[in-house]
Amino acid sequence: LLDEVLRDRPFYGSEGGVTLSGGEPTLQLDFLRAFVPRCVEVGLSVGLQTCGAYRHEALVQLLPNLDFVFFDLKLMDPADHKQHTGVGSRTILANARRLVAAGANVLFRTPVIPSINDTPTNLAATADFLEEVGQDRIQLLTYHPLGEAKLERLGFPIPPLNLKPDPDALPRAAAYFASRAVTVC
Repeated sequence: LLDEVLRDRPFYGSEGGVTLSGGEPTLQLDFLRAFVPRCVEVGLSVGLQTCGAYRHEALVQLLPNLDFVFFDLKLMDPADHKQHTGVGSRTILANARRLVAAGANVLFRTPVIPSINDTPTNLAATADFLEEVGQDRIQLLTYHPLGEAKLERLGFPIPPLNLKPDPDALPRAAAYFASRAVTVC
């Protein structure tokens, strides 16, 4: 894989590199432990995109080699998170706290899903969490239903949300975060 990555090196510019995403890349920790140091050895920047549902101890040894972590915050309430994703948010939020405390360069990201996580309660809880961990920025992602048509065919037990995109959802969320002195990336 490193050979494949290096073929594209001319496109990276002076700051380019590899962002490990997926699915959830932390499910492939043995691979990450082998691949990440090799990327660093050849001078590539390495980032990780995660949903946060991993064993923190397993990821700790990689942290010195990660230039950044994109960390998804979907729903703050554990019961709501479990209802919509199949797992609660306690481990996810604990891992977020640990990453920040360890000094990792974390950018929290939220897909703004109309009527699911753009509620005043969830937005306030997200801003409260960012304040708690000393972070003053978030990246908001526009919801799109592109993957929902594939769920049944791929055997996922998650029913489609069947939501219509709301073009005002992201600007509303951005305005809320701005009112809380959180920079929206």
